[in-house]
Amino acid sequence: MDVLVRKTGLAEGEIRMLIGILATNLKVVPAEEVRQRWDEAEAIVGSIDREDIPFVAAALASSCDAIWSDDKGLKRQKSVLILNTHEVLARLGGSAEG
Repeated sequence: MDVLVRKTGLAEGEIRMLIGILATNLKVVPAEEVRQRWDEAEAIVGSIDREDIPFVAAALASSCDAIWSDDKGLKRQKSVLILNTHEVLARLGGSAEG
């Protein structure tokens, strides 16, 4: 928890709320569906950061609303909406202040 508080700048209660929301809204994307979107994801984000390809492929395969990530490089692509922690909190009506 200390690491999350330090890295996000959020209060422990806000982090616990976000973890609870995340835990109740998880969707497992089958590996085969991710593989089917791999080339498309690679074209989108491969030149930015190859380590993000699996996340973009999963997002494309699941038709998700957004990826929750504080990775600034990932936000540079425009095919998949990327929300940082503060943006997720704002959309949930929470406070981003610690």
